[in-house]
Amino acid sequence: MPKKMYRLSKGYRWYSTTTSKFIVLMYFINEMPYTFDALRKNEEEDLDIILEATANHVYTEIEVYSTSYYLIQEEAHPLLFEMELQNPEFLPTE
Repeated sequence: MPKKMYRLSKGYRWYSTTTSKFIVLMYFINEMPYTFDALRKNEEEDLDIILEATANHVYTEIEVYSTSYYLIQEEAHPLLFEMELQNPEFLPTE
């Protein structure tokens, strides 16, 4: 049986907490969010970034935490487990 290959992606999304809402660079594995990076000051005002984030789903801290926890339970979190990835260049660098 062949090993399953996982596909990574990333994109700008709004991230909502109980006290604020801001844009982040969200990382996905098979379309499931597992982590994000904060934007640099110059990126926060970039119109293309704002438009991309606005055109997509707004993620809450509970959604990202729950998905990340699920991936850990399934040993499928790409930052914590060695996995067969189609495009490892999409892993966060920081």
